[in-house]
Amino acid sequence: MSLRLGISVPEDNVLGNLGGGLALTAASFMGAAALVGIFAVGVMRMGFDFVLGFARNERRGGIHPIIEHQAVGSHDRGAWIKHFQLSRRE
Repeated sequence: MSLRLGISVPEDNVLGNLGGGLALTAASFMGAAALVGIFAVGVMRMGFDFVLGFARNERRGGIHPIIEHQAVGSHDRGAWIKHFQLSRRE
């Protein structure tokens, strides 16, 4: 067997069917795709919670927490709505 890279592999060392490498690789990672998605949602939630806590507690030299400023509060609400919609998709 000769590959595109000019590498010769004995037929006894070939995994799966000839020409079936893409399908074999896809099948190998199919179960991991769900885990990657779950971890991504978890990281997104953790990041949102961190930002929300920061905005609620940080005053940045003013007397009110920065979440009470219109631009910060509306941005956080927009991020939460987008986060909520993305985490609820099926």
